[in-house]
Amino acid sequence: MKIKQIVTMLIALVTIAAQAELVVYHDRASFLAAVGSVVVYDFESDSEAAISPPSYSGGLAGSVHDFGDFSIDATSTGIYEASIREQGENMDIYLHSYNNSTALNVLFDDDVTSFGFNYIAEGNNSYDHSTFSLLGQTWDLGTPGTSGFFGVVETTGSIAVGTAFSFGQNSSNWNSLSFDNVTYSAFHITTISLHPTNKVGVVNVALGTSITPHTNVQLGSPQHVVDGDFTTLWYSYQGSISTISFTLDIGREVLVGRYVHHPLQTESYLIETSSDNIEWTSRHSETREAFSARCTNDVFGAYTARYFRYTGGNDENAYVGSHQFQIFEMEPPHITASFPSLSDEYYTLQRSGDLLSGNWTNVMGQVGVPGNGGTVTLQDTNLYSTQFYQVQKSDIP
Repeated sequence: MKIKQIVTMLIALVTIAAQAELVVYHDRASFLAAVGSVVVYDFESDSEAAISPPSYSGGLAGSVHDFGDFSIDATSTGIYEASIREQGENMDIYLHSYNNSTALNVLFDDDVTSFGFNYIAEGNNSYDHSTFSLLGQTWDLGTPGTSGFFGVVETTGSIAVGTAFSFGQNSSNWNSLSFDNVTYSAFHITTISLHPTNKVGVVNVALGTSITPHTNVQLGSPQHVVDGDFTTLWYSYQGSISTISFTLDIGREVLVGRYVHHPLQTESYLIETSSDNIEWTSRHSETREAFSARCTNDVFGAYTARYFRYTGGNDENAYVGSHQFQIFEMEPPHITASFPSLSDEYYTLQRSGDLLSGNWTNVMGQVGVPGNGGTVTLQDTNLYSTQFYQVQKSDIP
């Protein structure tokens, strides 16, 4: 089983912009700004050692050195020397080559979406060019004395496991190159967004819901109150004093943000809510002109309810009725993390209040979510003053 913790971000970092095409970067700052969270391997924890190439005279195969998430493969012909080298109190990878078929390959154990490195071209002659190749493209890293940063981001998906990130030469003779600070993202969140403020949704959760009438039908139908059609209605009538009353069962607890009610010939009304259809709480009432054509729009404070009971009336010896009764749910505060997924992987959102502790807690309901080959979004509806998030990827649920 492979499990990797990837992409840690503070919730204050609201958005990482995803690129729309393959982009090459020649400065680290721009590369990091585009990619977001990365892993950097600087070789400082490694000891000087040879990564054995094939023997110059033939007969001996080269070797592959494992660095954890990736390996460096020195089995290509044309490599005279490959090594982990200490140079000026800094550890790097050194390549000394003698023909243009040279390919010192970096091979990752998993798909990656970006790759970058610092480099120094160390050949002897002005016509000695160091190169980097990936997916059929080759870039010139310059002639002896040239140094800098090179990075590439694959934005249409990911670069498949086993793809060769190749260092080589374009020269008429021998050439040398060193590189370090290998920087990569095995997987990246394209957006991480903080939604701290309640927002009223645009979906009427009362539409088509179950309605129980408590008064008679004089005209129209009780179901017209929740059918979404403003040309339909329901009237009740009992005489000099008339009442219309009904209960809506939304079918689940909702966080109420707003309702829009369209009473007809109504002098007063009362709206109550309940979570169990037994205990009721008065939420809103109003006295108004019975024959006003005005609809009533009310914004509520956040509270939860499943059942809504409405009672309206007049003492005008007239029908009392309603067009529509609409309820809009409030969007709770939450964190969302969106990312491209693989169809054979599973993803878990985790949070931590202290990176130094190394302790991560799975977010409830966001564990082992299967990838679909497209974008997956995970969320946490519990907000904290300071919290870090990461996504864990696994090949099993």
